[in-house]
Amino acid sequence: MLDLTTVLGEAAAVVDPKGENEDISVLCGLVAWALEHPDEYSGWNTKSLTAALRWTFGSDAQKGEEMASRLAAELEGS
Repeated sequence: MLDLTTVLGEAAAVVDPKGENEDISVLCGLVAWALEHPDEYSGWNTKSLTAALRWTFGSDAQKGEEMASRLAAELEGS
């Protein structure tokens, strides 16, 4: 059985081998977080985005917070 989180990470490495496209990293991180935390995911809202991005960026908390703020503002504006 395939681990989808691993497959996402490998796919991101194929599409963006240098890791320069932040959007691909974020997308893979959001999907991986939702798969790893199904009890916390019930759709994308400010709370789930923030948790997912903190998890995705781990040690780079500032980057995760900045991304969460930007995406949450876009989500609330739509």
